[in-house]
Amino acid sequence: MSKSENGAADAPARRLTPVEEIEAAYKAETVTMCCCCVCQCEDKATLRRKCCIIFPLKCGIQFVAVSVVLIAVCQFLEVFYQLLNDQIDWWYVLVGSLLCIPLVVAFAFAIVFFASETDSTRVLLKAGLILTIIGLTFSAAWNAVYFWFFYKSNEVHTGNDGVGFIHNTRKQEIVFSIYFALVLDAFFAYFLCITQEYIECYREDAIKDWIKNYIPKDEESEPLAPVEAEKPKEAAPEAEAAAADEPKEEEEKKDPPAEGEDAPAEAPAEGE
Repeated sequence: MSKSENGAADAPARRLTPVEEIEAAYKAETVTMCCCCVCQCEDKATLRRKCCIIFPLKCGIQFVAVSVVLIAVCQFLEVFYQLLNDQIDWWYVLVGSLLCIPLVVAFAFAIVFFASETDSTRVLLKAGLILTIIGLTFSAAWNAVYFWFFYKSNEVHTGNDGVGFIHNTRKQEIVFSIYFALVLDAFFAYFLCITQEYIECYREDAIKDWIKNYIPKDEESEPLAPVEAEKPKEAAPEAEAAAADEPKEEEEKKDPPAEGEDAPAEAPAEGE
């Protein structure tokens, strides 16, 4: 009988307390001691899965989510910081802020992932990585277009009187912005791959648990007794004797008369 038949599996699963989670992780051998702390960088679903060859996969995904948050904050501050530069038009900041909308959405998805890790929030984190790549690419393209076609001075001055200025040519500004965008896009493309692997790990584990809980094992069937072949019914002795005489009579009719024996006389014709 399956668990769904007796009503045990229909009840909602209770969320484990932190102590119960640590005890379960200790039984699964997925925790390690770090000084006076208990660190759980793996669990049953991500056991022996790696990120960047050496780091545990679960630990790597936490770093990926933190990276999304940091990139969104840094890019947004970098765009608004250009308002302090008198040589840059105000509408450059406006367009740059609009192009940062994908990064803001990715920031929100990463926060949701930290708040509650479920299959849906893992998928949202994956979508956040895609939005991060889109936002970085659009920002680099906008920098190249603005500083090549609309910027009036030959040198780009970044900074203010308090922290100082950084002087670059227009070509250097364009090359640096595109270079950093390509490098970050490459890293986030790799993060996208390991996030998909992370999602599949938990889905495979959920499928195995569902099969274990809801599909009962086949009951051992008892071996069937061998069926004896039916014995033919014994024929009556009289029928056997009659059947044995029939071939003899047929043979006597077919055999010709022996030599020296007179053939049977033919019947006389009528009128003789």
